[in-house]
Amino acid sequence: MMTASNVSVEDRGACKDVFDLFDHDRTGHVTLENLKRVAETIGANMSDLELMNIMKRVNTEGTGEITFDEFFAVVAGQRDGT
Repeated sequence: MMTASNVSVEDRGACKDVFDLFDHDRTGHVTLENLKRVAETIGANMSDLELMNIMKRVNTEGTGEITFDEFFAVVAGQRDGT
């Protein structure tokens, strides 16, 4: 598991590549619609409420969109996204 102290440039770059899969419209943010699209693509049967709860847990800035830094903090284990 990555932690703040052992994240390499390559790790951050790989996380950005995954973030970009969510942010397919390249706005720099992941929206609820982006999450829905990814969930449908991978066959995850998630309700709007479940997806909104994910947004609330990850989007600590309260903007309604997930930034790369918020995404990275969860992936790197710096914050619990569950």
